[in-house]
Amino acid sequence: GLMTEQSFPLVLALNYHHATGEMAPYFEALEVGRARASKCPTCGDVRMPPRPVCPDDGTQTEAIDLSGAGQVAAVTHGDAVPPFGDHATPQSFVLVAMDGADNFMFGRMIDAHADDAVAVGTRVRLAGAQGASPHPSGAAVFKRDQDQ
Repeated sequence: GLMTEQSFPLVLALNYHHATGEMAPYFEALEVGRARASKCPTCGDVRMPPRPVCPDDGTQTEAIDLSGAGQVAAVTHGDAVPPFGDHATPQSFVLVAMDGADNFMFGRMIDAHADDAVAVGTRVRLAGAQGASPHPSGAAVFKRDQDQ
C-alpha cells in the first residue's frame, strides 16, 4: 500500500518575564497610575521616567512622586499593533510634559477616537495599567485629566 504523510501544525509559545531591576518601583507605580520620578539632590533636575543618576552632573538621584498629571507636547495618531499584540488598532501615542518634571514621558492614550482626538496642549493624567500588558512599559497609559 501507499504510505500517506500527515502533517500537524506546530505551535510554539514563548513566555517572557521582563526583569525591571532598579526600575521596579517606577513600573509598580505606573501599574496603579502613580508617577514615580527621580530628583537630583545637587541640581534639582527632575526626570520622569526616573534616572538612577543625574544626566547633568552624575549625582545619585532620590525617588520622588509627582502628581501624575501633565500636558501633551506631541501626539501621533494611527493604527498600530501594540507590543506583543496580534492586530492593529487605532492608537494615540503622546509625549507628555509631566507636571514637575524637566523632560518628557512617552505613553499612549487610553482612548484613541478620531472624532475626539487628543491634541497638543491637552491636559492628561496617568491612568494605571489597563488590563494585563506583557511588557512593563505597557502601563504608561494616559487619560484626559478631569481635574482641570
